[in-house]
Amino acid sequence: MTLTDRLCLNSRWRPLPSSEKQSPAMPHTPTLPGRILIVDDEEILRQYFIKSLETEGHSCWEASNGLEALVAIQSGLYDLVITDLLMPQMDGMEVLKYIGEMEQKPLVVVLTAHADVNKAVQAMKLGAYDFLVKPILNASLCSVVHRALEHQNLIKINELQARQLQHPPTYSGLLGKSPAMLDIFRLIAQIAPTNANILISGESGTGKEQIARAIHEHSLRSEKRITVIDCTAIPEGLLESTLFGHKKGAFTGAERDHQGLIAYSNGGTVFFDEIGEMPIHLQSKILRLLQERTFKPVGSDEEAQADIRIIAASNRNLEQEVKAGHFREDLYYRLNVVPITLPPLRERPEEIIPLAEYFLSDFAAEFPHIRSISPEAQTCLRAHTWPGNVRELRNAIEHAVNLAQGNTIHPHDLPAKLRKAYHVKTQNIAETNSQMTGGQIEPFETFVARSEREYLIRLLIQAQGNVTLAAQASRIPRRSLYRLLNNAALDVNSFR
Repeated sequence: MTLTDRLCLNSRWRPLPSSEKQSPAMPHTPTLPGRILIVDDEEILRQYFIKSLETEGHSCWEASNGLEALVAIQSGLYDLVITDLLMPQMDGMEVLKYIGEMEQKPLVVVLTAHADVNKAVQAMKLGAYDFLVKPILNASLCSVVHRALEHQNLIKINELQARQLQHPPTYSGLLGKSPAMLDIFRLIAQIAPTNANILISGESGTGKEQIARAIHEHSLRSEKRITVIDCTAIPEGLLESTLFGHKKGAFTGAERDHQGLIAYSNGGTVFFDEIGEMPIHLQSKILRLLQERTFKPVGSDEEAQADIRIIAASNRNLEQEVKAGHFREDLYYRLNVVPITLPPLRERPEEIIPLAEYFLSDFAAEFPHIRSISPEAQTCLRAHTWPGNVRELRNAIEHAVNLAQGNTIHPHDLPAKLRKAYHVKTQNIAETNSQMTGGQIEPFETFVARSEREYLIRLLIQAQGNVTLAAQASRIPRRSLYRLLNNAALDVNSFR
């Protein structure tokens, strides 16, 4: 009988039912949670391990012999396998040899009795990370698992760094020099090689999807796809079928089997954008997907395995949504293993101009003649509060490159609301300067020039950049007014 035939017979491997999973309030864990397969023919010992490790925040699966273990290993992606050496049908040594031939292999910790320590040593030579001697204390178990997962994480980071030497890393166009963004970039580098669930929070337009793509690109799943699921864009009635697929005849119009996005993304990353908008009756199915890595297509009684990494994002405060009863508490804790909070653009003004110049370079292929942003236009950009964040800034630069006539973006090329912010700020600066110099004697020529420029700014604001109206209101001849504006370095177009 072949190994494949043996695997298909009497396979009783199963993921743990949701009732055995940990409570929603996840405890603090010393390491990132791991996905652990426990292989032992003694159910009491398996349940003891499961209770101990789930208390530490890990997700556990069980198998009662080597054959079931191989079925589980073929079906899922584990960080660690804890296996007994002496078991019926197939022992732990054969499991260890099989794992040793895998490309992406989990670490293995073997269990042995006092009389079989030599076998444990032999297992170490075959590639086992460590061994535990029965009877096993909870502290010893947790200590070995902690060290094994830290070692596994280090292996992943080293593999990632080796790949990055061949392919220089990018952050999907992410830029940032503020302390908050630099901290986020460091966190991306740390968590990308893991399989931890991630919840990204931030206002609309802050770049949550770009962060998710950066994590995927720096992960060991980067050669597979990342699937973006916008929970606001899919009609509620179609969302379950879109995610999990359906069987022929499952509902009216289901004329054939349909593969959902979860199965389509197998091996890769799924990004749930605006997950706070997901209907609460579907949240339980996402929770099961997170806990068990299994799902059921609509109209099917059979569970399918899902080897995916899940990243979610929301512009809502999900803690408040939980309190309001709009979001499941257990799902929130499952998603929020590693939280990332993106600051709005108004809280990092030092990044406005570098981002604007980066977006300008993005449009260089279509608008190669536009090479810079004038100081006045930069002032406009800094004066705006950017309620739409980075997305609004990109749109503003796209607006400007489509209107600019020369090789430089000027204030009049920018959207009107940005020009208005510039005028208000310029006016406030002029008033502040006037107040500051009120107690000092300044040169007469300086006073006249400053006062004249102040007057002209107010005049153009009132006339909305119309020189004819400005000349009529001020009773200054148009030619003289143009000369004064030129001397004051004021561009009438920026006031329109």
